[in-house]
Amino acid sequence: MLRFMPLFCFCLVLCFSLLASAPAQAMSTQMGDTGMLSQPTAQTLNEGNICVGVWANCSDGIDDGSSLSGDSSLIIPTTITMGLGTFMETYGSYPNLLFNGDEDSSGRGFASAGFKFRVYGKRSDNFRLAVNMKGRRSVSDDPELDGLTDYVSQFIATIKRDTFAIHANAGYAFNDSPASIAYDDQILVGGGIEYSLATRLRLITEFSLETEKVSGLGEPSEVTAGFQYYITPHLTMNLGGSIGLSEASPDWRVLLG
Repeated sequence: MLRFMPLFCFCLVLCFSLLASAPAQAMSTQMGDTGMLSQPTAQTLNEGNICVGVWANCSDGIDDGSSLSGDSSLIIPTTITMGLGTFMETYGSYPNLLFNGDEDSSGRGFASAGFKFRVYGKRSDNFRLAVNMKGRRSVSDDPELDGLTDYVSQFIATIKRDTFAIHANAGYAFNDSPASIAYDDQILVGGGIEYSLATRLRLITEFSLETEKVSGLGEPSEVTAGFQYYITPHLTMNLGGSIGLSEASPDWRVLLG
């Protein structure tokens, strides 16, 4: 029995050290801007910091009446975020390092680049307000869809008290259209709630809603639940599961980052 005591003590110390460390800092979503799993928050990355993310996004195919309907998809988004000042950041993302043609059926088939500015509140304030502006460029095996460019602007609000935070955002997307069909511009609404169960563990619930892009195909809407675990101060694991609330969204989605 005594020979197992050093191993037991090591495991005990490791567990306490993982739960009792410095508070976790802002990190990027799978879209590139800092936030939760997919939804942004009003926080920005610290000046001079760089955050790189690699994600796995597995989902049921979007039921949009196309040949891709019902197909499952797997994409590997990658992101980079840079803090440029005490109140601003810039970011970029690419949707799929697998190059397997699943971008359309995932509903996330676009590269993006943008800036986020915190326009009200300091990093430690309970209430913060930010403006997010980005361009999205479609990546698709369909030549008619590939290269379409959308422009998105958002207002983001964050209320944070100790271990609990509420985030909400509202925005507008100016959508580029292919030759065969006219896409509508969209109103974007989203947000989420996070709770710090331990110093390095955050539980997250998110939601997103977009108005119709194509008339008659429904409004994309999803609810996500998951967590972020800070393995070290510089390495974070993200895991979440989503349920689609409309036919314009995948029935399910799993995120691992």
